[in-house]
Amino acid sequence: MDPIPAEATPIASIILVVADSNFANLCKDPVEYISLLKERVLTKRQGDAMLYTVTGKYGISNIDNTIPTLDVEDRNKTLFSQTLENSTMLFDELMVISVHENDPYILAAKEVVTTASKTSTHYKYPRK
Repeated sequence: MDPIPAEATPIASIILVVADSNFANLCKDPVEYISLLKERVLTKRQGDAMLYTVTGKYGISNIDNTIPTLDVEDRNKTLFSQTLENSTMLFDELMVISVHENDPYILAAKEVVTTASKTSTHYKYPRK
């Protein structure tokens, strides 16, 4: 029997990353921050995790286009929350990158994952 090729190994968890709407302009070095974050998270998980982000202003695909995206509507908080809620089966955890504790969109995302009994982690970043 042949061993399973590395590319066929299942991903143990998918982490959805949501950031401040103006993260690219507020963070001291957003490219370095995301690179370091990816390295640490994926190394810590020993390669069995994968990062995804959302489309639009709360995503980080404009900083690192190698991170796959999950389509969400961010025209208003209710649509944002509903599209995340409809997509909860596609990810296992939420990772928030924000210096703001009370951003309504981020609070809505946290509420969605809490209701779905999923984990959320909140990271801050150095500002310019």
